[in-house]
Amino acid sequence: MQLTFEAFSAICTVGLSMNATGIISEPGHLILAAMMYLGRIGPLTFALALSTQATQGAVRYPADKNIMIG
Repeated sequence: MQLTFEAFSAICTVGLSMNATGIISEPGHLILAAMMYLGRIGPLTFALALSTQATQGAVRYPADKNIMIG
């Protein structure tokens, strides 16, 4: 029950604790830190950042290079 509370508190970035962090192992602390980071940026933002590919050529320049000005 305490570990579940710690996990939900981490993912929701609430900041509450039931003093169970002392019994969590080192890999458990890393998992909690990753859950805090994921909760901070948002699961949807994180999923979209991992799923989309970078588009090449998002900026288009004019095709004609001899533009008469004046």
